[in-house]
Amino acid sequence: MQSKDTEITVCHSHFAMLCVAAKAYRHALPVISKKILSGYTDSLGAGGGGAQESKISTMNYNYFRGLIFTGLEEYEKAKHCFQLVLDTPFHALHILQVNAFKKLVLLLWLTSTHNPNDNEHKSVRVAIKSVLHSKGMLGKNLEDACYTYSKAENIN
Repeated sequence: MQSKDTEITVCHSHFAMLCVAAKAYRHALPVISKKILSGYTDSLGAGGGGAQESKISTMNYNYFRGLIFTGLEEYEKAKHCFQLVLDTPFHALHILQVNAFKKLVLLLWLTSTHNPNDNEHKSVRVAIKSVLHSKGMLGKNLEDACYTYSKAENIN
């Protein structure tokens, strides 16, 4: 049980993950569409086992939200969720951040036009570089971990 409607609990992550596994994206909308103002708490409303666990649970929840919004073809919301995963401060590069970056790059290309010579295509390349460079060391680690995705300017 959550103490407030604006807090993430462990149930949010599990529910979102189950909705993705069942491909029941619409069933998740009432939960994932609520504005979350505070971080992860355990199911009893207490702090959930440390700052790192809280960050991982929040990243996990936002990652699955992004997958659900992608399944619903709400790409802007999905991109925002994946960006939230990337924006989560963490002591090292986390696999959720790697996967979120890959999904974000694919969504950037999916939502761009199909003409490789137009300005929107160039803006996707700039957006990818911007994500990498704005993250400092995380961006460098992302670039190394996702070499093919980070060099997406070669895609035509």
